[in-house]
Amino acid sequence: MDDEQKWLLDQLDQLQSETTSFIEKSLFDTTKRIIVQQGKRIEQHEGELDGRIWNPGKW
Repeated sequence: MDDEQKWLLDQLDQLQSETTSFIEKSLFDTTKRIIVQQGKRIEQHEGELDGRIWNPGKW
């Protein structure tokens, strides 16, 4: 997880703790899950790209 993702998750945690609305809490929680999933997918795709670049059989 990079610094931007961590900062964004921290901001969402703060907003979630400040609200009393169930809908807003759910929205913040779902947004955090999406951010974590996107981070995982980005990391996987970067690894796949690195593997393809250094694999002469895929050139």
